[in-house]
Amino acid sequence: SFPAGAVANFAWLGSERHEGRELSTHLATAKIFVTPGAPYGDERRVRAALRGPGAVERLAAALGELTA
Repeated sequence: SFPAGAVANFAWLGSERHEGRELSTHLATAKIFVTPGAPYGDERRVRAALRGPGAVERLAAALGELTA
């Protein structure tokens, strides 16, 4: 967990329905490349850099496609 008020330029993403590898593969089809969570101790998650509002919108749209 992170301290209250912490700020970061990345998101730690996970899904109850999808493994980290599935997330990574799906996001790559949208040309969104993430870091696997395994080196950070969690294979079910990925780390995504947040590089501005446009990138965040693309990430949200790609994740929305995965859950549709």
